[in-house]
Amino acid sequence: MNVLAREYDKYKNVGNIYTRLSGRRRLIEIEFYLREDASLAEIIELKGRIEESLRQHFPDLHFSLIPLT
Repeated sequence: MNVLAREYDKYKNVGNIYTRLSGRRRLIEIEFYLREDASLAEIIELKGRIEESLRQHFPDLHFSLIPLT
């Protein structure tokens, strides 16, 4: 939740959060409600920052950001 809170000014709301564990690999998918005018570059940057922060806690992470409007 701290990771999401740090980026709160970059999205409007969070939808569902899906997590799974496959062996040692953690899979996390998060639905983000974004501004209608959010560019692809902004979405990619947001995904990268969140993924990097989550990797500090889950080294074997597969992260997906699901953009919603």
